[in-house]
Amino acid sequence: MLRVLPFIFILGVTVYALIDCLRTPDAEVRNLPKLVWAGFIVIFWLIGAVAWLLFGRPRGGGSGRTAGLPGPRPRPRPVAPDDDPEFLRRLQEQHWLEERRRERDPNPPADEPPAPPSP
Repeated sequence: MLRVLPFIFILGVTVYALIDCLRTPDAEVRNLPKLVWAGFIVIFWLIGAVAWLLFGRPRGGGSGRTAGLPGPRPRPRPVAPDDDPEFLRRLQEQHWLEERRRERDPNPPADEPPAPPSP
């Protein structure tokens, strides 16, 4: 099994480099045209793959996206009620309105339940 590991490693690096080369936009490939890089990777295996990774792929990694363009926006995460400023503002506003109502009419009508005491 140990005799096969170097071959599997070389094959993995070569496949990775080839896929990375093919996914990289033409305008971002450095030093040689994209098809020359792909041929070099296929013909010279490990040497071609390492050369691509060092000298051909875009700086900062070849993710297949065009550099400088923003990626997909992350979805907004739900916020806990006590961390949500809008919720806290509404809660404070309701509390303020309830206090103003109590100041105007200290005895609420019989059909309305009494408001819970404020903390």
